[in-house]
Amino acid sequence: MKRNLGIVCATGFVIALMLLAGMPTGLAGAPAGEMAAQDMLGPVITYQGRLTDMDAPAHGSYDLIFGVWDAPAGGTLVAGPVERENVAVKNGIFVVDLDFGEVFNGEARFLEIGVRRGPSTGAYTTLSPRQTVRPAPYALALPGMRTENLDARAPNVIGGDLDNTVGAGVEGATIAGGFAHEARGNASTIPGGEGNRANGAYSLAAGRYAQAMHQGAFVWADSAGAPLQSAAVDQFLIRASGGMTLTTSAGVMLQMIPRQGSPSFAFGHHGNVLTAGAKGVVLGGGGESGSINRATDDFAMVAGGAGNQAGNNNASVSDAPYAAVGGGKGNRSTGRGAVVGGGEYNSATAQDATVAGGKENSASGQDSTIAGGRDNAATGEASTVAGGVDNGANAVYSAVGGGTLNVASGQSATVGGGNANTAGAGNATVAGGNGNTAGGTYASVGGGRGNDASGTHSTVAGGRDNAASGTEAMSPGGGGNRAEGDYSFAAGRQALASHAGSFVWADATELDFGSLADNDFSARATGGVRFVTAVDASGNPTAGISLPAGGSSWGTPSDRNLKEHIVPVDGREVLEQLAAMPISRWNYRTQDDSIQHIGPMSQDFQAAFGIGEDDLHIATVDADGVALAAGQALYALVEAQEAQIAALEARLEALEMEQNASSEPLAGWPAWILLGSVLVAGVVVRPGVFRGGRA
Repeated sequence: MKRNLGIVCATGFVIALMLLAGMPTGLAGAPAGEMAAQDMLGPVITYQGRLTDMDAPAHGSYDLIFGVWDAPAGGTLVAGPVERENVAVKNGIFVVDLDFGEVFNGEARFLEIGVRRGPSTGAYTTLSPRQTVRPAPYALALPGMRTENLDARAPNVIGGDLDNTVGAGVEGATIAGGFAHEARGNASTIPGGEGNRANGAYSLAAGRYAQAMHQGAFVWADSAGAPLQSAAVDQFLIRASGGMTLTTSAGVMLQMIPRQGSPSFAFGHHGNVLTAGAKGVVLGGGGESGSINRATDDFAMVAGGAGNQAGNNNASVSDAPYAAVGGGKGNRSTGRGAVVGGGEYNSATAQDATVAGGKENSASGQDSTIAGGRDNAATGEASTVAGGVDNGANAVYSAVGGGTLNVASGQSATVGGGNANTAGAGNATVAGGNGNTAGGTYASVGGGRGNDASGTHSTVAGGRDNAASGTEAMSPGGGGNRAEGDYSFAAGRQALASHAGSFVWADATELDFGSLADNDFSARATGGVRFVTAVDASGNPTAGISLPAGGSSWGTPSDRNLKEHIVPVDGREVLEQLAAMPISRWNYRTQDDSIQHIGPMSQDFQAAFGIGEDDLHIATVDADGVALAAGQALYALVEAQEAQIAALEARLEALEMEQNASSEPLAGWPAWILLGSVLVAGVVVRPGVFRGGRA
């Protein structure tokens, strides 16, 4: 259809344009304005117009400029400007081809034109008004199409069978063609087919007897004839009983192959191999040239990647069904129920083995697992390697958490991580560290470096170069310690607990310090020893005992500031109580009877003095106090005796002087008898107390 539009500009130019909307430019082999049967319409349109110059048909060369706007005045420039210079105009007629792209989408469009004489570099004269772009013949040539509910924001478009219907009040529904369709959802779509229902808003029903009954549902049914109905909102539902293949320019993208019992699926690279006759197979992913994927046994799966294999290469061997490869490159899942999740060159070759990812990992034990990492191996049944590099779980139920060069070779043994650690016996554990070994059954090494727990149930908590070789022996840490005796304990530096049940603690001195006997307690503390039994509010020790550096006697606190309720004692009374208390010779039942001791019984001590915590012990501070009080009392008695003896000696000296003066003995008494009586009087002073005479 042609529309002549006359335009008069302010400068006296008058232009008449004839718009042939939708007609493309001429193609090679056909005159302009004509198309071969196999050609498709493009975005190029042809404008033909008549230009008058000063009321006369224009003739010569003119420059034209075109723009598409969204309003007859003002508005927004949608496309252009497109400039055509030196357009030949003959008897007022000109033809130009214009390409504005995809701008004619059904919304109103207006053409604005500018003109100038050519050749010229001056400004264009814009013609007014803008010209309305009208529909072209192709836009009207849609037989069998109709619209309904034109008053709605989005009218319904219906094609195909006159019996196709759209529900009352529905907006924006589309039925493209086919037979006996019904669309009752807003913005629902039926592209064709037969007997389809699109009753949910935004739903789509295609094929034959597809019923999209829920909002957003997509239902496509094959020609089987039975209805296929959605069951939930936003459900995607397809029935393809003859199989399904989606292709791209590179080949097959998705293929569903019906099998008796279970269908098989293949998607991805066109070279991927799905063995004929295998059922329940899923084969997917890309696949590089020369590196295709293979799913060759029943219920095998390759999700993607390149060069992956699930199942056995030989289609006649079905020893690896249920195998799966999730993706990656060069992966092999050849055990029954085995899985490789991804990564590169991983293999799960035993039944129910799993490699989640990583590179060059191998799960060859039944039910074994490798989570990731590189060059790890899980060869034991139900063994596990969580990650790391060059780790091995080689025994039943063994596990390596990570790190590098770690080996769990004992049943149920565990290496948590670290470097070059070995758990070589049943239920042995190395938590981490470097170069540690747990070689005893149930032995454990917590960490550190170069530690060895080789005894059954032995433990090395950490440190460096420590060893626990005795049964249930332990070294908590430090350096160079050896717990060699059963149930022994060695801590510090170079402690050697070589006897059963021995406890050895050595300080930082760089010399060996060893046990002396079974079940002994040995401690080397060249800086001294303290046992604190009480502290004040600031944490300062207020009670306990200490052994100073280089000393051999215990010291007990006796600071006046640490004592209260101080009462003087009667030393004479303490001396009398001590004199009355039994003191015996005896031996401890726990020692050989040849080892004798002298002392009181704690019960007698408690009864005599009433001091101490109980009547089962004698505190050394109390024994010392009793001895000191008795010593003070005895000293006072000795002082008194010495004073008495001095007085007697003075009297004797006086008597001797008198005798010498008279040269006669005492009347009636020999001299030796008199001196003896004086000395005897000085010896016996108090019953139970003896003091020898002075020489």
